[in-house]
Amino acid sequence: MIKGKLHDLPESPNCNKLLSLLLQKNPDLVTIPPSFFKNMQKLLVLDLYQTGIASLPSSVSKLIRLKALFLNDCPNVTKLPPQVAELRFLEVLDIRGCKIIFIPPVIGKLVYLRCLRMSYHKCSNTEDYPDMEIDYKVISRLLRLEELMIDVTSYGHWCIDVAKRVVQEVAFLKNLTTVRVSFPRPEILKMLIKNRPSWRDREQLTSFWFFVGCERNNNPLILDCLEYKVNRYMRYCYPGNDDSTVRDVLPKTDALELIGHNNIKCLSDFMNAASQNHVRGCLIERCNKITSIIDAEKEGEMDILTILEQLHLRNLLLLKSIF
Repeated sequence: MIKGKLHDLPESPNCNKLLSLLLQKNPDLVTIPPSFFKNMQKLLVLDLYQTGIASLPSSVSKLIRLKALFLNDCPNVTKLPPQVAELRFLEVLDIRGCKIIFIPPVIGKLVYLRCLRMSYHKCSNTEDYPDMEIDYKVISRLLRLEELMIDVTSYGHWCIDVAKRVVQEVAFLKNLTTVRVSFPRPEILKMLIKNRPSWRDREQLTSFWFFVGCERNNNPLILDCLEYKVNRYMRYCYPGNDDSTVRDVLPKTDALELIGHNNIKCLSDFMNAASQNHVRGCLIERCNKITSIIDAEKEGEMDILTILEQLHLRNLLLLKSIF
């Protein structure tokens, strides 16, 4: 029933054998009847992406075998009902684009979660929920978690205190292999890498999108230019000199966006040869001291970027040569 132009659902359909229910992209669907899930005990996947619903009915507790719940881009949803705690075998939860408080406490009961995708935005700050404090330790209790994705839309609030406390808890997740997180400063990324030295091994961290010092964390421009999926990507927008930790991550980075770095004259000032020989896509923008991308006068400089496929240059005011 995807894009089905649905307005209403039956009260209590008899769907005892149903395994997947796909209701996404029905913005006019605003209400789910209280007993709607009563006869869906075998349901494994429930997708409500981009619907107009404001809440889940109490009968969601009947979905005791549910593996995946998608509520992403449901802007009217403000909370997860306590009945969600009954979904003990839930493995995938996507609540990005909702108005749910950041790290809802009920998530701590979902001990089988392998994939958690959520948003941090101003309306989910505790100022909007004066009687509820964020329990950051909920994250570290999700010991089976393999994928964590946090979309940040209120970057100022995120930078003040939230990012550091979140990363401290993420460092305890030993099974984590896929991460999408914003780091306001390189030292917060350093804190994560220091506590998880195994992440320097390519086999441990199979996929990451790291945004360092970047207010925007939307889809990377450079990835749209590559013909295949890239799993390791970094956007670096930090203007300072603390690049040492980033260099630990760069040898595993397939695509790089370097934006607003004003302390380098060529690319090798930022990344060593081992890093550059792994990058397939690179975007450099507003780096106002760069005069050349590759400095041929430096020893070994002409043997780098050997697998580069895409190079995008924007607003480099002093650029004189590329190679």
